[in-house]
This record gives sequence, C-alpha cells and structure tokens, in this order.
Amino acid sequence: MNSDILLNMNKKFLSIIKQIAEEKGLSEEKIIDIIEMAIAAAFRKDTGRKGQIIKVKFNPEDGEIEIYQIKIVVDKSMILEEDEEQDENSNIVTNVDELEEKKIKFNPEKHILVEDAQKLNLLDIGQGERDGQGKFNIWLLDENKAKGKNKSRKGKILVGDEIRFSLEKPENFGRIAAQTAKQVIIQRTREAEKDTILNMLESKIGKITSGIVQRFDQGNIILDLNPGVGIIPLEEQVFNERHRSGQRIRALVVSVNNDLRDPTAILSRNRGDFLKKIFELEVPEISSGIVKIKAIAREAGARSKIAVESTDEKIDPIGACIGQRGSRVQSITTELNGEKIDIIQWNENIAKFISNALAPAKITDIKIDEEEKKATVAVPDDQLSLAIGKRGQNVRLAVKLTGWKIDLFTNQGEKVETENIEKKEEEN
Repeated sequence: MNSDILLNMNKKFLSIIKQIAEEKGLSEEKIIDIIEMAIAAAFRKDTGRKGQIIKVKFNPEDGEIEIYQIKIVVDKSMILEEDEEQDENSNIVTNVDELEEKKIKFNPEKHILVEDAQKLNLLDIGQGERDGQGKFNIWLLDENKAKGKNKSRKGKILVGDEIRFSLEKPENFGRIAAQTAKQVIIQRTREAEKDTILNMLESKIGKITSGIVQRFDQGNIILDLNPGVGIIPLEEQVFNERHRSGQRIRALVVSVNNDLRDPTAILSRNRGDFLKKIFELEVPEISSGIVKIKAIAREAGARSKIAVESTDEKIDPIGACIGQRGSRVQSITTELNGEKIDIIQWNENIAKFISNALAPAKITDIKIDEEEKKATVAVPDDQLSLAIGKRGQNVRLAVKLTGWKIDLFTNQGEKVETENIEKKEEEN
C-alpha cells in the first residue's frame, strides 16, 4: 500500500480515537486500552485455543498490532495430580501468594514449568503487578531478536513471572471476530464512560453543581448535569419552589448513587450547606477565608440566619456579605426564590451572640445559665413581636443558630417560652 495512503489512514484513525475520547470524556490511553481488549477478545474468538491468555499491544501512530500469548511460570509442587480433587475455580490464579498456596490444574496454554522457562531465550522487558498484590517480572520470547543473545540468566526467572510468546497476526479476523471486537469496544467504552462519570460526580460531593430540568418523576426533579444525571428528591426540595422543564437550577451534591442504571447524583436545595456554598460562590471574602461562616440556621423557602466573623479587622463581615447596595445578598435571595436572609455578627460572648441572633429585635436584658445552656431574655413590649417572629420563626432560628434554649419575657414579666411557640405553630 502506498505510504502516503497508509499515513493518511493512520492520521484518520488517530482522529477517530481523539473524537471518541472527547465525546465520552475518556483519555486517549483508555480508548487504546479498550481497543486492545477488543482485539484480544476477537483473536480468542477466531483463532484462540481453550485456556489461552491473550494480550494485544496496539500502536495508534502506525496502526501496528502485536499479539502475545501469556504463560505464567509455575513449579511442579504447585501442580494438581490427577487423583487429587480440584475446586472448579482453583486454577484461577491472580497473584504469587495464590500460586504458592493453591494447587492448580496444569494447562500448557497458560502455564510453563520454571525449569522449561529457564531453557528459553528471553528478553527482560520490565515488571507487572496483578491486582496490586505483588510485582512480577515480564519476559519476552522473540526468536528474531532473542536467539543467541540476551539469554535469561538461570535463577532469575521466578515462580509467578510472566512470559510472552509472540503470535502470528491473522490477515483478517472474520465476521464473528469482528462482531466480538465491536461488542467489546461498545461494552468497555460504556463501562469506562460510567466510571468517569461516577468519579466526576463523587468529586463534587459537598459542592454546588448546576443542571437542566429534564422531567419530574413522582415528585422528584430529574436534572441533566452534562455529563451525568442528578435527582432532587422531594424531601430535599424547598416547599414553595416551582421549577419547569428546561430550567437551569443549582443544587448541592449530597451523595452519589451507583446502584441505578447510570451513576446519579443526589442533590439538595433545602439544606443549610446549600446556603453556605452559595455564599462562598457569591462572596469572594468567604471563599478566600477572610470572612468565615460560623453558623447557619435555615427554614428553607422562608427565612435563614447566618452568623459570620472576619479574620481581618479592616473587613466588615456583614458588609462583605451584603455587598455594594445589597447586590450580593440580593443575588443569593434571588437564587433562593425570595427567601429572607438575616446576616448577623458572630461573637464568642454567648450573651452578645444570642442578642445578635434575635435581631432585628432589640433586647433590654439577658441572663445566661451555663449549666442548662439556657438564656432568659427581656424584650420591650414593642419589640416582642419582632423577637418572636411570624409563628415563632425568629426565636426558633435564633435557637438553632446559637444552640441554646431561649426564653423570652417582657419587661412586665410576661413570659413566652420557645417550646410554647413551637406547639402553637404545630396547632395552627
């Protein structure tokens, strides 16, 4: 064949490999591995003998294919005698330790005695590793290159080593072999693509991702993450949000489910961590570590409180989160479909922190019980409704934010406990 034509064919083949790699999100090396496995499967189907271990080396640069038969070095003490019982899987050996512990049924197609191996002219071509359980030497028998030189040194070939015998390349594989190769390439490519997507999704756990709403299934929202699939279960949704097909939305990757047909990311929009990650994306001072989020209390879809502090005295943590003319917090509120957000100053002094947490209400007095982790707070009459909030929401969020029980009472001694507020809300 004309060398220019051959060169063009090889260039085209390389182009196809690159195209498949890009489309499937795989490396070119992975595609070549898949092709080698497919050719080996086709060879075994077309010309191989029972028990043969076939390995293929494919060079995409020149299209050359090298086919080897693999034989593992064993010694006589490991061979199962004819009168000994044998487990049906006992001849499957994956590492040297198994070779030494298990007896095997000798198969000349995949085993060679160590004394016979030491008589061969071999080239030492490196090392390999089986299932991460110990390395072994790899030897090549190539009469054209090895005969009369580069002989293996006696004593260097060990049990468990691998010897490769070059096999003649068939001119064509035939229809069945070609079909086998095609099936293997399709199957292995799908498996590799699935592994790539799984690894990518797992790397996003705890992070924000975005996707297009594909459909709704029994209350769950199914997203196209391109690549990959995401699902927002009903319990991870915000009660008052409404989404439509084709809409792009963001969500927190909570976990990855690999038990379904395709790896699927489990997503959430109602967790406090989702709000935290949105702030990290919108506020550079938070992502850089200058401003830190110390606590979050959220009732998704209604209201949230977030406590922040600054590691730099020159930076106002609340101002940084709000942004110029409220641009940053407004962007976050829009993302959360109008959810109200209270940004408060965190303080090591628990009394001051609880006082800040009850904002926008102003308090007149606070008493702290360290043992019971309880705060008794006095609030003016005109501030009581603000301190309690709609259906007790403000004080309830303050309790979640601080981790302390908070009892409210007016200057006249009228007491309203958090527990009573929550009970009233449940009754309503």
